Amino acid sequence: MKAFLNKLALFILPFLLLFLFIEYRLRTIKSSYEIKRDGLVALQDSIQILAVGNSHAGNGIDPMCFKLPAYNLAFGSQSILYDKQLVLKYIPMLKKLKYVIISIDYPSLYWGYEREFFYYRYFGFNVNKRNFWKERFSFFFNVYSPQVSLKYLFNHENAKHTHGWAGQESTDFLHLSEAAGKDRVAQLNNDINHSKLHDFISSELESLIVVLKQNKITPILITSPCSKYFNNNLDKKIVDANLSFIHQLQAKYNLIYFDAQHSSSFSDADFFNVDHLNKQGAIKFSKQIDSVISNSEVKY
Repeated sequence: MKAFLNKLALFILPFLLLFLFIEYRLRTIKSSYEIKRDGLVALQDSIQILAVGNSHAGNGIDPMCFKLPAYNLAFGSQSILYDKQLVLKYIPMLKKLKYVIISIDYPSLYWGYEREFFYYRYFGFNVNKRNFWKERFSFFFNVYSPQVSLKYLFNHENAKHTHGWAGQESTDFLHLSEAAGKDRVAQLNNDINHSKLHDFISSELESLIVVLKQNKITPILITSPCSKYFNNNLDKKIVDANLSFIHQLQAKYNLIYFDAQHSSSFSDADFFNVDHLNKQGAIKFSKQIDSVISNSEVKY
């Protein structure tokens, strides 16, 4: 029996060592959350414009296109719940902050607890009061998934961020199509239709606006440009409900709202895919937002 256990241990040991090595590598790879967090802290004394939101803002807002020092703290699938947490965490640190750009897109009022572990690990947020024991046990299986983990292990190169922004270089013309737009909207509609957080997220957005106004910081609401292939497939009821709520906030708090979703100034060459801008489009969009800010006069 002892001999069998010794052989079993010798058989298992290489796999255990490999597992531990993979876990170590995944835990020490610099994620965009860590890179952007550390970049924000390093530039805290100069930042006057902060952009938050999901990947539309993450891809579409180039901080270098603004006249005032700006920083992009948007992440893929980031919900308004985490926009609020990030802004509240860094307001005391950002002494010169004047504007916060808040991205409100088609699913924004429905997305809630997306990518929770990353906000817990890198920012200390635990909005949904979870213990994350599975994630802490294994990044390979429970944080990234095996497929993504292997990609990171063997082909991982950190994107170069400039004031929190990396952007997409090119256009994926093969997937910039009516079919791709229909599939993408169907995916988002599924999220929206299964969400039970709309009222809570809406109230969190309003409370964030109140906090910003109390701190003499101007909220700028934006909706990013999307391709015609995406826009043509949107559910009009959801679009109208979103706009109705935004316009209520706009009237109640004297807000600036820049809606560029259907802007005719963007062509296929400005998009990475059906609903995300590439670098060329981001520069164009960011200059438009900067013009809106430059021409604004908000009274408190």
